[in-house]
Amino acid sequence: MKMNNDLLQIVRKIKIPKRILTVGLMLSIAFAVSAVITPLIIKNFIDDVTYNNEVNSQLLYALIGLFLIQGLLNGLSTYILSLLCETMIYRLRLQLWSKILTLPLRFFNDNRPGELVSRLIGDIEEINMFLTEQVPKLLTNVVLIIGSLIALSLISFHMVLFIVIALALFLCVIVPFSKKMQTISYDFRLNVARLSAYFLRIIENIEVVKVYKTEEKEVDNGKKTLHSIFNLGMKEAKVYAFLEPLVMILSIILLTAVMGYGSYLISQGTLTFGGFLAAFLILFQLFSPLRAFSSIWVSYRTAAGASVFIHSIFSFKSEVTEELAQGPKQDAVEIRNLTFSYKETPVLKKVNIELKHGEVVAVVGPSGSGKSTLLKLLLGLYSPDSGSILYNGERVSHSAFYKSKIGYIPQDSLLFDASVETNVFYGNETKSSDAFLTLLHQNFMNFDYESLKDEFAPNLSGGQKQRVNILRALSKEREIIYLDEPTSNLDSESEAILQKYLHRNVENKIVVIIAHRLSTIINADRIIFLDNGQVTGEGTHHTLYNTHQKYRSYVDFQVLQ
Repeated sequence: MKMNNDLLQIVRKIKIPKRILTVGLMLSIAFAVSAVITPLIIKNFIDDVTYNNEVNSQLLYALIGLFLIQGLLNGLSTYILSLLCETMIYRLRLQLWSKILTLPLRFFNDNRPGELVSRLIGDIEEINMFLTEQVPKLLTNVVLIIGSLIALSLISFHMVLFIVIALALFLCVIVPFSKKMQTISYDFRLNVARLSAYFLRIIENIEVVKVYKTEEKEVDNGKKTLHSIFNLGMKEAKVYAFLEPLVMILSIILLTAVMGYGSYLISQGTLTFGGFLAAFLILFQLFSPLRAFSSIWVSYRTAAGASVFIHSIFSFKSEVTEELAQGPKQDAVEIRNLTFSYKETPVLKKVNIELKHGEVVAVVGPSGSGKSTLLKLLLGLYSPDSGSILYNGERVSHSAFYKSKIGYIPQDSLLFDASVETNVFYGNETKSSDAFLTLLHQNFMNFDYESLKDEFAPNLSGGQKQRVNILRALSKEREIIYLDEPTSNLDSESEAILQKYLHRNVENKIVVIIAHRLSTIINADRIIFLDNGQVTGEGTHHTLYNTHQKYRSYVDFQVLQ
């Protein structure tokens, strides 16, 4: 029941185009009316030939005209209803993509990228198949079934009762199988998503796999999930293998029963031969939608299962970002009593830091001390459990104004599958800012931008990728620069150039560096030492080295290395 409700909620969310629906339904009704009128005209035509020995040419021409109209109406209704469903699935995909981009970083941390992408594509495709392939059939077939039963009632009310009872028995057999298919389909998609995530993880780390010669081990690991998918696929095949012939057998039984009952009514004089033939034609018209109903119902159940994950994304609370609001220039980013936990594990505990314009601040500490988490909070990617980070009087995670002031240089080379130029100017409105032209003129860090700007960024070397990240952060004047191990892929000369640039241009900026390398932090205006989620020391390199035992050990260890 929950799955069905999820699908209904999704359909409501994407809002059905009412005008297209109205036109589609009117065409479907017109098609159904022409389809059910045809057997009635055939009845009159046959009865005239059988009992009056005359061929009614008007009825013959009417039949030919109806056949042509039926074909036209069927084509138009199918096209309009397909347009309706394609519009709905387009809106669903667009709304889902828009929603995903507003979700907090925690959502992406809790969902593996490969599994998430596989679920999104696979589950949307199941809903797409139901909406674009089955719903148009469903609407047309429902109208056709109702019209056919009305036409039958005009020929023989007893025949209608007989067929309705037979159809009820037919549905009682089909529905339980569709419920089984829903469960199998949900498990199948879940396992395919996990397999996609596993494949992606192995391919991304293929060098490690080959170095350590673990190919056979990874084949065995993949084999387990593949075997689960195989078993689920076979369960699905068994249901279909049983369902298809069952539908055919039930159809034959129903057809035979109707023929027998119709013959009985003719012998009793309550049904003419033309009426019997018309009833038989109407019954044949019913077979197509009735047989299609089983596949529609199974597709509906499958789509209902797929909608669970999609609806859970829509239900996930989005990040709230306020509209860009200009304010007076601030001298600091204030961190007040900041506490943060990840999955109930404390990471930061009542952290208080003031980051001022005109200084380079280095945040250091042992692994697991909370440095990276603090940076993500400063970037507005996480929201604290308690306490706050303020800039311009606003919490940073809610401030578009604050985020417009940030330049970010990540530790990993986070590049898009595009040219160097596209990556350098990602998030910037202009390609001719004074800051970038100055860097370009100086051939910043020996990076020949003009020669490389059209290159495919992922094909660059590690050092070149890091230079693209740095240029992206510095290509436009930004008041706050956050750097996460920015020199990890740079040579000593390029590292010195970057440090010189930061210190020379720091007057109107806040610069925060997360670093391990002594060469990166030693010249910082202020160093903050984090240990076990708390600030345990703050000052210049010389001050901390003389007063903070852990910092001194931290520095001495690097010197020895």
